[in-house]
Amino acid sequence: MRASLFGLKGVMSNKNIPLEEGKPLIIGRGENATLRLPDTGISRMHAIIEIDKGVPTVEDMGSRNGTWVNGKKIARVRLSHYDTICLGEQELRFETDHEPPTKLVEMQDDQEPAVDERIKLPTDEILYLAPTERTDENFRRLQENLSTIYRVGNLVNAEEDLDALLELIMDAVMEVIKADRGDLLLAERETRELRQRVSRHRRTVPSDMRSAYSTTVVKQCFEEGYSIVCADTSKDDQISVSESVGAQNIRSIVCVPLQAGKEVLGVIYADSVLGSRRFTKHDLEILTAIGNQAGVAVRRAQMKEEMERMFYDFIKVLISTLETRDPATMGHAQRVAEVAGLIAHKMALTPAEFRTVQLAAILHDLGKLGVTLEILNKPSSLSPEEYDNVKEHAALGAKIIDKIPHAAEIAQAVRHHHERWDGTGYPDRLAGQNIPLAARILAVADAFDSLVASRPYKDPISVEEAVREVRRSAETHFDPQVVAAFLDLDSSGKLAGFAASNHAAEIDSSSTILEDLSTRKYLDPKKPPAEETDESPAS
Repeated sequence: MRASLFGLKGVMSNKNIPLEEGKPLIIGRGENATLRLPDTGISRMHAIIEIDKGVPTVEDMGSRNGTWVNGKKIARVRLSHYDTICLGEQELRFETDHEPPTKLVEMQDDQEPAVDERIKLPTDEILYLAPTERTDENFRRLQENLSTIYRVGNLVNAEEDLDALLELIMDAVMEVIKADRGDLLLAERETRELRQRVSRHRRTVPSDMRSAYSTTVVKQCFEEGYSIVCADTSKDDQISVSESVGAQNIRSIVCVPLQAGKEVLGVIYADSVLGSRRFTKHDLEILTAIGNQAGVAVRRAQMKEEMERMFYDFIKVLISTLETRDPATMGHAQRVAEVAGLIAHKMALTPAEFRTVQLAAILHDLGKLGVTLEILNKPSSLSPEEYDNVKEHAALGAKIIDKIPHAAEIAQAVRHHHERWDGTGYPDRLAGQNIPLAARILAVADAFDSLVASRPYKDPISVEEAVREVRRSAETHFDPQVVAAFLDLDSSGKLAGFAASNHAAEIDSSSTILEDLSTRKYLDPKKPPAEETDESPAS
């Protein structure tokens, strides 16, 4: 696909910026931004726009003032033709040669008369036309509904991240039924307690009315598994007496189960608090169908998260086992991951590359499980034979990791983190750009921590001495570009604290090392380390 950004306001006004598949555009005012914009309202690494398999997205990178698409603050969202992106004082328009997407539903309020009574609809009765209802007009409406459901299904099924998926679902819901407010609530897996995950509202809704909903309707929908529409709350005896309905001026409600098979995962709720909008059976049917499709996608994303947690727990056990065998390296993997993460952030790696660096750093010495304790704990220098045995840990670690599904890039980074830029390293004597980038970053981070740390066979050296050693080894041992990023970190004082804390043997890093990774907070490139930005913390 051909796509570009067109400047509407700010320094890029009336300028065109082409976008290419597989070439992320990082917007910011820092030196590592692809598109540098001199705007104090923009962070150094503000947002990233990329096209992956034909799908264009924009993602905020933890900026201070946020990234806005079509007037709404976003974390990550799929872009459509003519979407407006605002960052600081800059305004850009996304344009593509694909046909502009049509609205999911073009429905006027008078297309179907609203009903006064409450309707409860089993999910298996949606989009069904009784023989007496099979008119040309009803068939046309049914075809429109199916087309809408198909388009929504394509949107939600393309997203695997649970948080982004929930945001996408609610965006579609608000567009489809033209509600004033909407909420998506998910049940906790253990307690089955509903928790509000996404909330939407029109800009005209007063601020004190933006995050409320009818708990009566939500509870009934969730517990009974029925879709509910109440076109006029004043005529519903069960709802009209509700405190939230009266206090929030709720006039009409539609609520459907978020369902995967027979399991109700949560509910999608929407209401009208402004004007005279009243929901219809048509709204109920189409929202129920969306709830069914979205429920399947949500369950799939939940299962993916559960598998990731199991993966992190497995890594945690491996690292705990390794550190138990070799107490002298307690915390080494975590510190290497921290330094490697800072380097990767400085080099503006993509989120996927960033994650590879983090996991490879944590696992880079996994192969030492195959090295004897006698060698690991030897207080003197190793013999050539013993050193050859230790050198096998890189290939062995990669062999273990390679058995994990979708971990091939992590395995390659682990295998090659002792290769040297000049080709004299091990195990495969790779040189230059033939060494995976993640491995080149690990090489610098691993060497630095090994230099400043104490070992049974060596005393530590200062951070200043270690930095000089790394600088001297650029173009022989290390990638010069990686060393340049490392030296930038040192110049800004980000390495000073590593020598002071790296000998704390009492730290049980096996219990904390993956805590942030499993919750997606561990040096997340969307949330760069606080010291990486020059803005003061938000009040």
